[in-house]
Order: sequence, then structure tokens, then C-alpha cells
Amino acid sequence: MTTMRRLAWLLGALALARGRPLHEAANATKAAVSGTPGTGDCAWKRAWAAKLDAFETSDAATAHVSATRDALTLSATTIDGAVASGWATYPVPRDHIPMSGKLVVQATLAKGLGLRPTVKLVKSKDGIHRDVVVLSGVGEQPDGLQIRWPHATSASLHMKAFPCIDDLTLDSHTFQVTWDDGWFRWFVDDVFYLEQHRTSFFAMTAGYTYTVHVELAYDNATSHRSSNSNNVTIDASMVVSDISLYKQTSPACTPSTTNPSDCSNYITRAILPTVPQGSLRGSLSFSEVLEYVEAIPARLRSFPYLFQQVDIGTSLEGRPLRALCLGQCHPQGKTPPQTLYTGLHHARENLVYFVEYLLLGFHQRDPNVLHLLLTRQLWFVLVVNPDGYVYNEKHLETLHFENPSYSGQRKNRRPATCRTNADVGVDLNRNYDVCFDQDTVGSSTDACAEDYRGEKAFSEPETRAIRDFVANHSVATALNYHAFGKYVNIPFACQPKGAPAPADMAIFSTIASEMTKYNHFHFGQSWQTSDLYSVNGETSDWMWNAHGIFAMSPETGPSFDYGDVDGFWPTKASIVHEICEELLYTNFHAARIAGPIYTLRLLGWENDDDYVTLSLELQNVGLTSVASAEVLGSVHLNGSTASAPTTMALAALSKPDNQVQTMTLDIPKPTKTELAPPAVYVLLRDADACHLYRVSLGKKSDEFALWEPLSLPRCGTCATFGALNATAAVTCDGLEDVVEILELPTLSGVTNKALYSGNLTLAKDLAVTWAPHAEPLMENKSFLLVSLIVLLGMVTGLMGLRHFKAIENGKRKASEAYEMVASHEPEPLDDMPDDDDEAEPMTLHIDTMHAFEEHELSPRSMPRVRSPTQGDRES
Repeated sequence: MTTMRRLAWLLGALALARGRPLHEAANATKAAVSGTPGTGDCAWKRAWAAKLDAFETSDAATAHVSATRDALTLSATTIDGAVASGWATYPVPRDHIPMSGKLVVQATLAKGLGLRPTVKLVKSKDGIHRDVVVLSGVGEQPDGLQIRWPHATSASLHMKAFPCIDDLTLDSHTFQVTWDDGWFRWFVDDVFYLEQHRTSFFAMTAGYTYTVHVELAYDNATSHRSSNSNNVTIDASMVVSDISLYKQTSPACTPSTTNPSDCSNYITRAILPTVPQGSLRGSLSFSEVLEYVEAIPARLRSFPYLFQQVDIGTSLEGRPLRALCLGQCHPQGKTPPQTLYTGLHHARENLVYFVEYLLLGFHQRDPNVLHLLLTRQLWFVLVVNPDGYVYNEKHLETLHFENPSYSGQRKNRRPATCRTNADVGVDLNRNYDVCFDQDTVGSSTDACAEDYRGEKAFSEPETRAIRDFVANHSVATALNYHAFGKYVNIPFACQPKGAPAPADMAIFSTIASEMTKYNHFHFGQSWQTSDLYSVNGETSDWMWNAHGIFAMSPETGPSFDYGDVDGFWPTKASIVHEICEELLYTNFHAARIAGPIYTLRLLGWENDDDYVTLSLELQNVGLTSVASAEVLGSVHLNGSTASAPTTMALAALSKPDNQVQTMTLDIPKPTKTELAPPAVYVLLRDADACHLYRVSLGKKSDEFALWEPLSLPRCGTCATFGALNATAAVTCDGLEDVVEILELPTLSGVTNKALYSGNLTLAKDLAVTWAPHAEPLMENKSFLLVSLIVLLGMVTGLMGLRHFKAIENGKRKASEAYEMVASHEPEPLDDMPDDDDEAEPMTLHIDTMHAFEEHELSPRSMPRVRSPTQGDRES
């Protein structure tokens, strides 16, 4: 049974070859494109989770803290004109603190004037407390979080706005801070919003303890500025449902570049198609397959250029052989790279799941699915052998009951005189014109044998239909699905033909290695390494031998350990689900590799008063050459001011002149300054698409991080990045929210939300209610029309607090502005690094926990940092 597979969370930013993380050693270019889409091969293991009902607090705060196993609730109430609020801490074992990891908090914040919901990771020793803030909310600004801007050492508090989130106090959201050997990064609902250089916070010096501190603080200064007593907080609460610490267990966790004005980023991006349930042992019957295909136009009615249905022939018994196209099916001009998927050459194997994945991914505006469908032409012949399949519908259960070893009709229904009617037919996967009559090992001349090859090559109408279809298309890659055994067959399956030429075999192996990196299927020539056999007249052999198509024949799961019936027709839900998931990336990469794929490598960077200069390497590791690609850079996410483009031709991986290209980009700064920006953006643009990379710049020129690219259609920001009069190259009607990137400014002060929310579709409006053959709700939303942010005014407020630091003569000076990680040090410790130029990651100043313990005061009664006078996103 061949259902097409692999789970959606793999996709976050697949489209291109991976950007590598920190430093040159990790930025190696690889011909084999690596990485789980959107994750940079990132893997996490939970190292610790807070037992929410096992908190510590003070006597004064106890009345405002309650917890169960499932939730911690902190409340704030007004009693006789005074506000009382709660806090709680959770000790974290020091050996659970990873050097690279993340702290994740699931919480619903509290709304109210003066409220400051805060979660921090606190490191303590001998009265010294240093904090990393996970979140710092503002009760009167419920769609933003408090940060320091423009630098971690800035004395100014600002708000990072999340216009796609209507209110952080209405629903539970995921807040996380991640750290590696170069940076701290902050995310809301997995969407990045802030990055700062790594500090010595996680240096494992002896004697330190760690706690997670959760507080619903109260800022009296803010509330007293309002003359409206109705704004005073009464009975507000903050609910935390999870606090977990994760260890990074993979060597690379490259973040993905995102469009901050694309509200679909904030919905669950896991594309989870239902496994279509049919009437044939759970599989779709032939009529149900046709019904499924015929429903696709209605599901894509607003995008008619993305699909096409063609009958490419009829079967021996007169049933239609239908080909479905998804992607650029009606191109104007050159034909896009093409991939062909076939299923059911043998009538006990079937395929649909990947089609469902693409449809659902498009409706959810997954950037990688969009890129694939807007730059490739994907063809699916779901049922090559409808006659044999219909025979199984009618007779499989009866014949299997009579003979438990019977696993279903394999061949078509070519008449013959055989012992039983089930033995007639031609094996369509022995009927192609390659090694057709090489011997009787790879096929049989017996008309009743399971592998009967037919009277001559292409004797069957089904194989002739595939032959003619391929002859009339420019297919670059193909997957011809079979079952079962978890193996990918590379030409030649015919043992006498051996293997392709070494250079071609290297490309086959590179592609197969990438396609199987997550499902761990074996690959090669079946007669060499698997439990299979030499095959004559095989589909992929013919496609390669006759047309040079990089075609392969996957044998789907389960493994050979299963018997034939359960192997071909598994009915256990968990097995079917696994089969449906495990080949999704395989299918995706087969389509991706048909076109150009770019590996971009950052070698290093330099900085002067006017420019940031990047040294880059670029290579095309796809199967389509690119006549002209340009690379340019900007300090701005939308490329409003950019470097001059560097243009080059990039030969395909299969061409002898395929090689690495080097270049230098001089990216202009908006204003003359010796300071380097925290990040720059590199855009790689060809005739069909763009790929936008964020580049994090470290403290030194050999420190940097090249992010996973965001793939964009060739319109909107992709077309206008660095250009004044650009025109769109593809149709993007209905995709405006995805293709337009608006650089969301950080707001000075806490601004009234109504001033910047604008007219936009919120993430909560994008939820997809899915039923098979039904149209996702998102289709009725005009797809996220985001008209974003006209800042009518910025009310500035600057509240400083000075952090005093011990100096040699014992005096203190106000030399450090507040750091995004607060370091409260009466005296520097010998074992605590003291680096004046080391900005520490995000937090607000909260007086030391040591003081809480010593004076038995709750944090709410301690002096607070004064918030900006009025209330306040980035890539």
C-alpha cells in the first residue's frame, strides 16, 4: 500500500538549501541539501518541567497564588485602594541547565493598568542575581511585550508590537527564549521577535542556583498617572499552564526567517492531513479516488492556474487514466520544472496523502508549499492500473478469506487462460521498453505468472499512456510508488544493466540520501542490497534510460517483517499513519530538486562607518540551471535600501560547469555609524522566486548566523526588494498578505493599540476546520488581507534606572544602562565574568530575590521600574 507521507511540522522553511548556524566551521556547503524544513535539523529533549503546584512564594504573596497540577494562577486585587499581587518560584536543578537550550512558558497574561506579568530564569549566588527574561508583559498594552531597544544596554523601555495577536490576555500563548553559543532569541507562538548576543549567563560556575520566577507585578507609577479610577486593576489574573526547559540535542538549530506581517505565522503551522478513509480495507476505491480528484477544482477555485486534470488514456477495460497537475499548470512562457508521481502500477498499492498535504499547506499559506506550487509543475497519476484495482475492490476480501496467503490482484486484467481468474493479466512494471526480454529472471513469459511481462514492450494501454505522457512533458524527477519494504530503488533494477555512469550515480545517490534522511529507508539497486530482485521492463529504469529522468521506485512501508496482506493492505491505524507521514519529505524533495536549489554560505563579514560587507558563496544543487540569479543585501527587512545586486548564472548539479560562485556585498547603512547593525538581510532572486535570509551579526567579524531562508513568490517584496520600478513575474492575487513584507517598527512608549492595529486578519481568524473533500474555512477569508500599520504618532517616554556597579575605590557609578538580562552584583565575584561590553539579554530591573528573602517582602512591594508614559515586532 502506497500512501504518500511525511508530517507537516517538518516544513517550516524547507524551500532552499540550508543556511548554517554560527561560525565558519558550521557554514559548510553541501551538495546534498540537508535539514528538516524550517528547523535547521533542530532537535530538542525536555530536560525539566515545573510541577506547577510545587511552587515557593512569600507569606505576603500566598493569598494571590494558587496552583493545581495543570495551572498556576497569579492574581492581582485592589484592597482599600492598594493593589496586592502574587509571585511564585520554581527551583531548577543546575545539572538540568543546558548550554544550548530553550525555556518555554505557556501562559495567558493579565490585563490591567499597571500590571506587569513577568517570567524570568534567575541565576543566584551569595546575593548576586542575574536574570534572563522569558516574557515581560504590559497590562494596558495586551498585544505587545516590553523590551529594551535599540540595544540590550538601552535605558529606554519600548514595546514590541504583535499586531497579528489581538490580545495576549484572551488566549494561552507560547513564550520562549532560546540560547546557543552565539545568541539569545525570543519567540511568541514560535514566531521570532527579538535577538541579542549571548552572554556569560550560562557559564557553569560553582555554587549557583537557578529558579524560574513568575510574577504578576504591579507598577504604581503607571496607575497613578491615570485620573480615571476605572482603569485601576481589580481582580486580574495570569494563568501559566506549562514551564519547561529543553536541551538542544542536535548540533544545529538554525532559526527560520519569517514575514512578521504574515499573520498565518501565528497559527499552528503543522499541516496535518487526515488519512483519507475509503471502502477498500480503509483505502480509497477507484471511484473514490476520482471523486477526490474531481473535488480539487472547488477547493482551489480562487486559484485556477494551480491545477489541471487530463485523461491521458484509458485502461484495457475502458476506465480513465487520469493525471492531476498541481502547481504552475498553465505557465506563460517557459515550462517550470516538472515532477511525476505514479501509483498503482500494481493494483494493491495506492497513493493520495501527499496531494492532500499540498492542498492543505496551500490553504494554510505554508511558505514552502507556496514556493513549491508557484515554481514547480507536479503531475500525479494516482491509479495507473484501475482495472486491477477494481478487481481487488470486488474480490479481495472473498479470495483472501478462501486463501489467507492471497494479497490481491497485482497485474492488469489482460485476458489469459489460467487456473484461476485472479492469475490473468500483465505486470505493468515489467512492460516498459528497457531490458524487456533480457532474460526470464527479471520477468516471466508465462501469461499466468505474477511477473508476466506481456507480448511486447508497451503492449498494454496503461504503459503506453505513461510513455506518451512522458514524451510530451519535460519531467526532471519521478517517483513510481510500490509496496512494500521501506526501500528506494535506483536504476537499474535490471541487473545486467548495472548502474548509471559514476557521475550520474553520484547524483542519484545524493538525491536518494536526502530524500531518505528522515525515514531512514535504504536505497540502491535492489539486486545488490535489498531483499528484492532483478527486474526487467521497470518503469524508473525506462524513464532514466530513454529520457534521462532522475526516476526512482520507492517501496513504501511497512518493512519486510510483515506478511503480504498486512504489508500491502495495512489496516492498523498507527501503521497507516506512519506510512502516510514517513515519505512526505521524500516527495517534497523530489519536486524541489527538479528545479534550482541554492546553497548559500556566509564566509565572514566586515564593518565600517558606511557599510556592512558580507563575503558569500553560492551554488545551485538542483537539476535546473539558472540563466541569471541576483543577490543583494539590506539592513531593512523589506529591502528599502539595498546593496547593488550581484548577478550570475548558476549551472545545474548535473552540468559539468556546476561550481561554487563567490561574491561580496557592500550593504549600505541608513546613517553613518561605527556600530554594526544586529542583523542584515540577503535576498537571492531568480526569474521565478526569491529567498530571503536573515544574517545575525555577532560581536566579532567571525561570529554570525545565517538563518533558514523564507521563500517568496516573484511579486510583492520579492520584486521590489532593492528596486524602485520592479514588476511581478507571477500571479499573486489572493496572496498579498504573504508576498508583502512590512517592517514592523518598535514603538516608543506604550501606545494606544487602536493607533496601530490597522485592518488585518488576526491569527485566530485563520483557524482551519478540515474535513475530507471540504473546503477549508480559510478559503472564505480572502486570505489574510493585511493592511498594516500607519503609525499616527509615537508618544515618547523615557524612564531610566541606573544599575550601580562596584569599582576599585568602593564608590559606585551609574555607568550601565539596564540590561536585557539584569545583573545585580554588589561586588564582582572572581568566578563571575565581568565584561563591560557584554550586553546581557532581555529583562527589566527587578530587585534581588535575596532582598525578598531577607525582608520577607513580596516582589510587588519592591520598587518597580517605571514604565513608559504610554504603551508598544521585527523579523
